[in-house]
Amino acid sequence: MIISLLTAIVISLFAVGTGIILLWRFKSWRFGFLAGVALFAAAWVLAYQLIQLSDEAGGLSGLFEDHERAFPTLVLSIMAMSAMFFLERIIRGRTEIKQNLELAQVSLERASTPVLWFTPEGEVRYVNKGAREFLGYSQEELLSMTIHDIAPSYLPAEWRRDWSALKKGGSTNTELYCSTKTEQLVPVEMTAIDVGSTDRDLGCMFVRDITERKAAEADLQVAMGKAESASQAKSAFLASMSHELRTPLNAIIGFSEVIKDETFGPTERIKYRSYAEDIYSSGQYLLALINDILDLSKVESGAAELHEESIEVPSLVQSALTMVEHGARTAEVTLVLDIRDDLPLLWADERKLKQILVNLLANAVKFTEPGGAITFRAWCRTDSGFVFQVVDTGIGMAASDIPRALSKFGQIDSVLSRKYEGTGLGLSLSKALIELHGGSLDLQSQLGIGTTVTVRFPTNRLIQSDLQTAAQETA
Repeated sequence: MIISLLTAIVISLFAVGTGIILLWRFKSWRFGFLAGVALFAAAWVLAYQLIQLSDEAGGLSGLFEDHERAFPTLVLSIMAMSAMFFLERIIRGRTEIKQNLELAQVSLERASTPVLWFTPEGEVRYVNKGAREFLGYSQEELLSMTIHDIAPSYLPAEWRRDWSALKKGGSTNTELYCSTKTEQLVPVEMTAIDVGSTDRDLGCMFVRDITERKAAEADLQVAMGKAESASQAKSAFLASMSHELRTPLNAIIGFSEVIKDETFGPTERIKYRSYAEDIYSSGQYLLALINDILDLSKVESGAAELHEESIEVPSLVQSALTMVEHGARTAEVTLVLDIRDDLPLLWADERKLKQILVNLLANAVKFTEPGGAITFRAWCRTDSGFVFQVVDTGIGMAASDIPRALSKFGQIDSVLSRKYEGTGLGLSLSKALIELHGGSLDLQSQLGIGTTVTVRFPTNRLIQSDLQTAAQETA
């Protein structure tokens, strides 16, 4: 009897120990308790069988000698052990599944990518930390919202269409604008996948902020627009060049043909001299035009070089005025010179400086109506450097047209209906040449009143001794 009781106690302790091990192994009070109770009950059933059989057989030794009685007991023991083994396997599998689900939930919750789960009606069923931080709402607020609250531009018809596509194809991709709690509209890309099951119908959306991508696309559109504008400007320039080149060329060819064929008699006639003068002026115009094009091309390509030297500004200004005097008289425009004779020497490229001044003066003559006036000023100060200024009383331009007038090939009037000849190279070339010297060109104009163009050379281009003299005289 004592041996049987000891056997039962050992089996009971085995059952309780197994339950404790299961409890520690799977970290679950519920599974550990149930396993312990089941094993404890099975152990006591087995112990009771052993006690009964051993009492009848005269002890354990008698029990195992009686094979007919011992066999069912052994079978029952094996079945109990098998039950314990399979129970342990089931509990282990469920515990691993639970641990994996917990790990996935933690990973999903802590992910920086906003994740939201929706029902077929668009109601929010789950949001992770990334979604709460991105949208600025609390969990309770988001769980009371729909997809249409989060993305106001997402129409119900579009949602139903995308949900249907999600169920058919398994995933969808949509670009929308999400509204944050601060009422900021943020461009996003929503990738949805179907996570529905037999008892739930849900869609999971991964939200990605595409603000930077949209900004890059906008910058690209602006760049393409600028490139298209530049292309149109060049096309307009080429159309203008067609007119500017053909007119003098036709004159050269026509008058040359008249002289060659002696249409009006021997070449001694005085009329031929007039034709020759026209040929000469047309050739000079073409030469100046081609030089402007070549100079601008060199500046744009970075191949332009400065041949700098000391320049006596008053004499250079007088030379530039001489070149436009004939055109000014023809246009009935008065030229006024306002400069001092004792201006300091300027360190610059003489040919390019003269080209700048002639371009500005010729431009002023071209756009000043008969009876108008053009004033040319030049002065030097230690704070502003060497300054040249051309002021006219011409037609002027609107403030919004100034950037286009300063751009390459820029012209305010239409190529087809423009009143004034020219390619639009004068101002842009002058601006490029002065910037090559480290200076600046400023244009101020009022429509119907006139235009003022100011060219500034930096103080480091003044000869030092002359700069000091100028400073003293200014003081």
